[in-house]
Amino acid sequence: MKTMISLLVFGSLISFGQDPYQDAYAEVFKKQNFNQKEYSKNSEIIELSETTYFEKDTETGAGGEMISTLGDTNRFTFGYLVNLNYSKLTDATSFELTYQKKWNSYNYIWWGLLFKQSSLNYGSISENSNSGTNTDSESQFDKEVSSQTLTSIGVGPGFRFNFLTHVFQNKRIFEHIGVYFTYNRNTDEVSTYDGSGLGLVMDYEVLRRFSRSFFVSFKVSHNITSIVRESTEPIDKVERSYSLSWSSMGVTLGTYF
Repeated sequence: MKTMISLLVFGSLISFGQDPYQDAYAEVFKKQNFNQKEYSKNSEIIELSETTYFEKDTETGAGGEMISTLGDTNRFTFGYLVNLNYSKLTDATSFELTYQKKWNSYNYIWWGLLFKQSSLNYGSISENSNSGTNTDSESQFDKEVSSQTLTSIGVGPGFRFNFLTHVFQNKRIFEHIGVYFTYNRNTDEVSTYDGSGLGLVMDYEVLRRFSRSFFVSFKVSHNITSIVRESTEPIDKVERSYSLSWSSMGVTLGTYF
């Protein structure tokens, strides 16, 4: 009898000392083909960029299940952004789509694809060029109030972390940063010639999960691109080049799957 009581007490102490979410974490690691050694090695990932929270059963109103964000492997977002300068909100507006996938070797790193189309007021994102005297050089066009339509396709890494999770004591809040190296195509209403060039998009967003998969985020984005305009005249690229740079903010809707 004493032996049985001792075993029960010992077992209770072991259970009390265990992480209540350990089974949930272990199950996710198992699904991702982690062995026990890798689980121990990668357990720090949980504190760095992952968490576990309770999802209520909305159909029955009772019960539910523990959700581990380690199970997130893909995410898709749709967003709308405006100029960060509140006095010129509509001078730089963008619609964007992103797809990101978690890198299996490093659970906190994501790789993403970006498609973005922006309507821009030239005077708010660039300055008239002073280089060149050729009739087809950039210096000959007054673009101060002209409209630009920029289409961007990009690829790059991202990182999800949960600093604000601890600040607000809310396990549904995360942060995500992303950097995209882009190829851009621009249509200029003044010169009537298209241009193209490489650029960079840098994003920071704070997201709040409303269910296992659905989330809404607030995003701040900085965009830089260099454009070389097409021309029918044999003039140097320098005289046909201009840069665009602006910051924007907006809301995105997304899903993890």
